Amino acid sequence: SARRFAGLGLVAISIQYRISDQKNVTPLDAMADARDAIRWVRSQAKSLGIDPNRVAAYGVSAGGQLAAAAAMVMPEEHIKEGVSSAANALVLYSPAIAGAQSGWVNRLLLGRAKAADISPDRFVRGGQVPVHITQGEEDTVTPYSGARNFCAHMNVAGNPCEVRRYAGLGHLLSRKLDEQEWDCDVDQVARTDAWRAEERFLANR
Repeated sequence: SARRFAGLGLVAISIQYRISDQKNVTPLDAMADARDAIRWVRSQAKSLGIDPNRVAAYGVSAGGQLAAAAAMVMPEEHIKEGVSSAANALVLYSPAIAGAQSGWVNRLLLGRAKAADISPDRFVRGGQVPVHITQGEEDTVTPYSGARNFCAHMNVAGNPCEVRRYAGLGHLLSRKLDEQEWDCDVDQVARTDAWRAEERFLANR
């Protein structure tokens, strides 16, 4: 994704974050890393040659939760040394943005929080950044209903949010529906269409 966006003339930065190990590292650590990364980009705006007020965050699946959480979840953690972790636009691809009832996320949190505490759909309010979501209607990993409801709530709150949905496709626009988490068979035509829609969204920001 970084290479694709860089090819469009954007400054694209791929970030690293800690992965849950079910022992010590939790999604809270990954969220802190995402917030720090976005704040770092803004703090280095001059050397990077970018506008600190035109920073977009792109996230796929669990990465979509991190991008959205950095802008929405735990607002008391967003500002550090006067720099915000909230991107100016979010581009999310099969994002995990409605996981409040997830038992798996609860287990990963090791009792330090509940899934509802880090689920972006629980933090929708007015004045939030524009969001573009790519979503397969048959997604069993991050269901379409979560993205649809999230966007509906965003729109009611007065926030721009759009879902580009793809009928008959699953997680990450996979044509293979019986096993979507580990054996993805991406529909290349749909993915190309999704990429063009993402690019149009960013061009209008």
